[in-house]
Amino acid sequence: MLTRLFGTEERLAGLPSNLTDIVTAGEQLYIGEALRAYLKGNPSVRLHNHYGVSESHVVTAWTVSGADPVVPVKAPIGGAVAGAKVWLEGASGQPVRVGEVGEVVIAGSCLALGYLNRPEEEGKRFAQVNGERVYRTGDLARYLPSGLLEFVGRVDDRVKVRGHLVELGDVETALRGHPAVQECAVDVVSTASDEKQLAAWYTASASCEPQELRRYLASQLPSFMLPSKLYPCETLPIGPTGKVDRAALKQKDRAVKAEERKTAADSQKPGPLLAVVREVLTQALEVSDLPADASFFDAGATSFTLAEAAQALGRRLGVGVLAVDLFRFPTLARLTAELARRQAPEEGAAIGPSHPGVGIAPRAVPWPS
Repeated sequence: MLTRLFGTEERLAGLPSNLTDIVTAGEQLYIGEALRAYLKGNPSVRLHNHYGVSESHVVTAWTVSGADPVVPVKAPIGGAVAGAKVWLEGASGQPVRVGEVGEVVIAGSCLALGYLNRPEEEGKRFAQVNGERVYRTGDLARYLPSGLLEFVGRVDDRVKVRGHLVELGDVETALRGHPAVQECAVDVVSTASDEKQLAAWYTASASCEPQELRRYLASQLPSFMLPSKLYPCETLPIGPTGKVDRAALKQKDRAVKAEERKTAADSQKPGPLLAVVREVLTQALEVSDLPADASFFDAGATSFTLAEAAQALGRRLGVGVLAVDLFRFPTLARLTAELARRQAPEEGAAIGPSHPGVGIAPRAVPWPS
């Protein structure tokens, strides 16, 4: 929310000149370029990042100003405030080491008395440990080398994709490392065959197409943490609590995939163009089969293999096909449909490569207000 309120230089320029403190809580704080520049230009202004839950209110805090030598992109949640004890526990209740992820546990006079008329829920979260009443938050964090805590996500945000355990917050942090990305969200979605995959939604301050982000993420993350889908948006939907509405994001994913399945079904009809495209791509990717709606990247495509495939397609079809066309239309269904569109009589021209700077790119879709 702070990014949305103060994410541009124009909005920051409207802040009062006598401002001394900015306090934020509720979601992970990311300090973008505009806010960092504002802090550096106004070193007397302090930015406070608070962490807490409804059962305790604020239990940790971290403060930074432009006078500090380092203003990180991802802000820590800091250390315990007066009246609170905060530590991390592993899955079996064991202590965790620096860099390891554990559940945030709270004790101290800051704790609520419990839940009204909800004894079963109270028993799940509140407990007595060594004679001390504690609350297990369900939040995950890690100790930084400085001893401060860094928020990672919810226990529910730790997901298994293709046999690998993935922290969604780590993928979001990598996305925000791209200079053009302003806001983002990463979640797990399902394919038509109920396979779990990662999807990412993002807003950007400048033109930033999914293929560019995919290349950037590939340099930052292992392959199993790369989102299969990247959706550019004008804004991210916000729910009644002021947080990103992930249900709305997943609904968008389902709608896009339904349209892709329809396109794929149409493209499965017998036709010489589809047969040629399938033959070339299966040979280039060294796979025995390639479903019409499967991403080339999920099948192991790289920039090198797609460049080879583009050249092979050009030779087979007798026209120019660029590698960028395969990045922009990364499934058999979409690529065949695009090539067929260029062949249509009303186009008035034979198949040709889309101009690198003009071709059809994914559009940012506004969310209803």
